[in-house]
Amino acid sequence: MGRRMTLRGIIPQGSLAWTNPIRLQLNNGDFTRNYKVVEWAIFPNMSRKSGNIGAYTDATSNNDLVNVSLALEKSGLTAGEFRFNDSRQIAWFIGHSVATVDNQMSHLDPNHIIVQDLWLGAYGVDTQDGSTETTKVDLNYHIVIEEVTSSMNQAVLQLIKEQSQD
Repeated sequence: MGRRMTLRGIIPQGSLAWTNPIRLQLNNGDFTRNYKVVEWAIFPNMSRKSGNIGAYTDATSNNDLVNVSLALEKSGLTAGEFRFNDSRQIAWFIGHSVATVDNQMSHLDPNHIIVQDLWLGAYGVDTQDGSTETTKVDLNYHIVIEEVTSSMNQAVLQLIKEQSQD
């Protein structure tokens, strides 16, 4: 097991994945020393001031769902889509409604190597008409990465996989 690091912060309300993603800079210039996400979690900013205690969405909007994805390329954060066939996307999260923090689901693809940077993007979905919208609440993220050693060939192959989706 390699060295572990934690990345954490807030995805601010008003986010739209493909227009204002968060870049998590990991590129160290060494293609043989890379990273892998081993844990990830998204949860709402439980702000008593806003009345948003434990909600992924704002009760005053039609924004019923919040989707968050983690990608190896900025271009992997697509307009309103989770695509498991896109090797640039490595983790997905969906939180539903204003009910409770327990109303969520996430998945992490264990087969990836991070050679450059990570991109984190979120957006809201109006389930009445299917439209994508900006997020209405702040979302916390907690990502644990582990350092991995890979060969130059493995790193180059990962870079090719990321680019092949464009």
